[in-house]
Amino acid sequence: MEQYGIPSGTLYRLLSTEFFDNWFFRFYSEKYVNKDYRMDFALELGLKDLSYIKELCDTLNIPGFMLDGALDLCRVSLKESRDARLIADMSQVAETVSQYIKSSAG
Repeated sequence: MEQYGIPSGTLYRLLSTEFFDNWFFRFYSEKYVNKDYRMDFALELGLKDLSYIKELCDTLNIPGFMLDGALDLCRVSLKESRDARLIADMSQVAETVSQYIKSSAG
């Protein structure tokens, strides 16, 4: 959002409402705001977990539109981190999105 003039810290404060007030949001959002992608949970393991959830959704015939996008982002982030020979954290997805936004903005 910084590309659009909204500092990430401001966006985090705006979204820190009751709706988003959960451990997962607070944990990963703070990492994004601080651009601190330290290893807390390996992206490869997160991708595996999300793949199990996708398999369950498919078995139960439940659409997973957002899950499909999350899986794609994880795969792209994992590929890019492997190219750099890094072990990526699950929060690396935020950096991947940020890089795509920067490259599309020109």
